[in-house]
Amino acid sequence: MNPPEPPAPGRVLTGHTGSVNALALTSNGQYALSGSSDNTLILWDLDNGDALRTLVGHTAPVWGVGITPNERYAVSASNDTTLKLWDLISGDALR
Repeated sequence: MNPPEPPAPGRVLTGHTGSVNALALTSNGQYALSGSSDNTLILWDLDNGDALRTLVGHTAPVWGVGITPNERYAVSASNDTTLKLWDLISGDALR
């Protein structure tokens, strides 16, 4: 009996210039939000691999991200000792 074939290679999402430290997925699985040592977050469209927007505002690495159930907002945690609330549609830091 032969072993099963491995799955086809997945898509590689590139855009951060530092290590990726955190990842959150929307409940529908269509989008991902990554947090990085480059002090940014990137919102990704998982269907086509596009980076939809880069969220800029932290002054130190991002170590945690979460997305609200309505998929409109995100919260990020950083070594700059802040949490930031983001509007995922505009990309603006709200708080």
